[in-house]
Amino acid sequence: MQERGAQIVLLARAFEEVDREGRVLTLDQRAAATRHAMMVTTMQGGWETLGLTGREPGDETVLRRARLIFNALCRRVPSLYRVLEFARLRSLMGPVVVAVALLLGLAANLFDPAGRLRMPPYPLLVLLVWNAMMYAGMLALNSVRPLTKRYANPRESLARHPLARGLAGVVVRLALWRSQVGWRQTARETPAQAHVTSRAFTRFCALWHRLAAQLLEMRVRRMMHLAALSIVVGVVIGMYIRGFTFDYRATWQVQLLGQAQLEMLLGWMIGPAAALHGVVMPPVGSIRLTPDEAKLWLDLYATTALLFVVLPRAGMAAYTAWRCKRLASELPLNLEDHYFQRLLHRRPAGVKQPAS
Repeated sequence: MQERGAQIVLLARAFEEVDREGRVLTLDQRAAATRHAMMVTTMQGGWETLGLTGREPGDETVLRRARLIFNALCRRVPSLYRVLEFARLRSLMGPVVVAVALLLGLAANLFDPAGRLRMPPYPLLVLLVWNAMMYAGMLALNSVRPLTKRYANPRESLARHPLARGLAGVVVRLALWRSQVGWRQTARETPAQAHVTSRAFTRFCALWHRLAAQLLEMRVRRMMHLAALSIVVGVVIGMYIRGFTFDYRATWQVQLLGQAQLEMLLGWMIGPAAALHGVVMPPVGSIRLTPDEAKLWLDLYATTALLFVVLPRAGMAAYTAWRCKRLASELPLNLEDHYFQRLLHRRPAGVKQPAS
């Protein structure tokens, strides 16, 4: 089932399971929605399509009924549309994540208030090493399963990411909490109705996270890739701003690492960028650099960040976006669940089951 349809079905289910007395959604409204959904399905495809000849009801009947209930609920709780948007985590994947990460990257250049550039820029080196460790971790996670099993099912093409899985649960709960805050500020319900609505939100959160766990995890992973990419871009932009501000006056600082260790590290990290620029990597020293030398080092660092962080992370973000699109179109709603079995085995009033 498509993502939006699955959300509507689960939201209707959450209210029905919590509001058994019909304080927000009356029992007559539920019965009328069931009759209408079954009658429309019967007229469109006959009893065989409806599934009342020994087979289970189809997704279309379930979704049609849930939409009727959702429309009735929206007249009582207008913020339900925002609840669905927050639960999809799509509002968190846009400019906000990129902007915050860029600002963090730019701020990394403010920790050194000296009136000149310091080489090497340790914030960028730390980020490069950290990204290398993340890549190694991803490879290790995806090497757990044999290739034949890993790609047998497109929904299981990647090993689960523990951090992303945990963040997905936290972010969904925060998103639902945020939507509840907005609902309480505009709610015009009795205390009993407000209590039912609050419990229904919590129930929907649990149902949605259980159904769409992999989709939400992939969206969090995309957010992590975009954040990592944006932080490094912010650091690089801050380096050039700082260099332009100080007329590319720079000096070598090798306190954190010895000169031999630093030369070895930079040889591994900066070497490909130097080869790409067609230059020999400048020597590491503790003397002041000329503006041209400082500009060359900044170009090498920026190229290294582009090669080892920006391009790989952009590729992984694009891949996870593609996976999200596929997963969002194929959410496996289980119609064998007791809720759907009990609900859709009721026949619409006035319609008789045809003789077999």
